[in-house]
Amino acid sequence: SRASRIAAETLIGEALLAAGKLDEAKAQIAAIDKLFPGVIGAQLLGARIALLEGRNGDAVDVLQRVYDAIPDNARIQYLLADALVRSGNLTRATELLAKRVRSAPEDMLARRFLARLMLEQSRPDQVIELLGSSSTASDDADQESDGLLSAAKLAQQKAVEAIETLTSRLATNPGDDALRAQLAAEHFRNGDP
Repeated sequence: SRASRIAAETLIGEALLAAGKLDEAKAQIAAIDKLFPGVIGAQLLGARIALLEGRNGDAVDVLQRVYDAIPDNARIQYLLADALVRSGNLTRATELLAKRVRSAPEDMLARRFLARLMLEQSRPDQVIELLGSSSTASDDADQESDGLLSAAKLAQQKAVEAIETLTSRLATNPGDDALRAQLAAEHFRNGDP
């Protein structure tokens, strides 16, 4: 049948990609596209190859189109989020993962991915909120979540200490704009508006 032929051709492409034979995998994608234009599996393979080759923007473009066609597919969401992070679009990746967490709160993979992004963006308050009450089934996942949560709490503690120090210094020198800017940055890191 057509579906089984598409699946077989896509699996060949997957195997070639897994073996590191990028040129052969690209040829396989071209063959799939010729026989079955627009197959999602071939597009995903192409996006993964683009990521391996450092063509992150190309991967984002392809994955965004696939995501638009199948917005509830977790695998596509993760691939798109990864491509967005690699292309430097942390804001869009964060939005995508936050949407995933809202729609599937039990998805700890999405929670941890989102927590890592929030830590990179100096938002320990959101990491604590995200992971503070979550539970996972796997010990490795628990350790990673615990590590992220500990890092967020430490970052928040450092921000609180810095806020106290800067507030004290600003009280003795209220006209220091550089101190005000540092204080504002620490408030932001602590999750304060």
